[in-house]
Amino acid sequence: CRLIRACGRGNEAFIYAWSAKEAAAKLYGQPLLGDQLAYQLIELDLEGQRCRIACRKNLIEANFFRSGGYVYTLAHEAGVA
Repeated sequence: CRLIRACGRGNEAFIYAWSAKEAAAKLYGQPLLGDQLAYQLIELDLEGQRCRIACRKNLIEANFFRSGGYVYTLAHEAGVA
């Protein structure tokens, strides 16, 4: 993916985490920019391609994968944080 190439191979975790936070914000119909601190990364499992994010009082799970040069991320509510 272009973003991974631009940031470097060692920064893939950052890219997946950012993608998950973007998906979490979109879950609530909000932009991430300007509200990044509201989305706290709790767990990042690169091997399992999933992460957990706390947003205010909600727990969000996101799954991500890379295919054809793109990162795809899906997020859903998973309970109360």
